Amino acid sequence: MIEISPEYLSKIENNLRAAPKDIVVERIADVLILNNEERETLFDLAAESKPCLSLASDLVKYVKDNKMVYKALRFAKRKELTDIDWQEILEYITKTYL
Repeated sequence: MIEISPEYLSKIENNLRAAPKDIVVERIADVLILNNEERETLFDLAAESKPCLSLASDLVKYVKDNKMVYKALRFAKRKELTDIDWQEILEYITKTYL
């Protein structure tokens, strides 16, 4: 199914090993039939477990596939947006789309 041993999966779950490659994380999410929120949490946890700075693979793909997102992030970095700025942006998006 996901082609990793139970021992390896146990080590991942107990923070003894970093998450496997993104394709394996995707297979785990598929096998577990995770909803979108659970899938995002799994991707975030997988990224956090990596020894180097990593961003969840679904977010990397989203940024790569959406040029305006990339531009917005680049602009935000250049202007050094604060947590307060990002909170206002998030509140706007939430009010608009939920």
